[in-house]
Amino acid sequence: FNQSFTFSITSPNGYSATRTLIPNQEVTISGLRYGEYTVTETGSLGNFELVSSNPSGGIVTLSTSKKEDSVTIKNTLRTNVVVSKVVTGNFGDRNKNFTFTATLTKGAGVAVDFPTAGSGYIVNGNVASFDLKHGENVTLINLPIGAKLTILETDDGGHSVTVKENNGSPITGSSITVTIPTSATATSVEFTNNKTVIIDTGVSLDSWPYIMILILLISGGIGGFVWKRKRTDFD
Repeated sequence: FNQSFTFSITSPNGYSATRTLIPNQEVTISGLRYGEYTVTETGSLGNFELVSSNPSGGIVTLSTSKKEDSVTIKNTLRTNVVVSKVVTGNFGDRNKNFTFTATLTKGAGVAVDFPTAGSGYIVNGNVASFDLKHGENVTLINLPIGAKLTILETDDGGHSVTVKENNGSPITGSSITVTIPTSATATSVEFTNNKTVIIDTGVSLDSWPYIMILILLISGGIGGFVWKRKRTDFD
């Protein structure tokens, strides 16, 4: 990962220092006096989130009986998924709110709570809910890498539905499951709803035989009318 992390090390005895590390790097600080020390992660975390400090609070105490100790800080990469809606077809309802749920799990279906609600959606534990019209999108934010996100369109309004991930090939169906990638780049998911109705306009005039028949029928009708009119005048 192209990310560095900054830590402050402080003590009530007046000691203060900072260190910058990259993922999986260790640093040793020597020459410390006995006493309590606190290691705190500072600065911008970018797309990462502080998960835990071990020991709790990043606090260690050095003494004559414990001259060495360690602090482990765990961060998890978070990323986003953008869900968008497209409606096509001559009968596609571009004003309809199509409803969705997004369920977050890991491993063998173990629920993972959404970290927070975002703009355009609400969360209840590991389920997010939102609506989308044609041309709209919603960004599900700060999702943990490696988790699985299942997005389901719950009301297609009589439209056929296809869905694709990251501009890949569309698949038929109202749901898709994506794995949150090890990347800060957002994953895109696009749902397309189509409703096309072929309107029957009656006799097809797309070929010459039908046109000729129509012309002959019209000509015959006029001829019959004229002939009958002449017979009437003659009588």
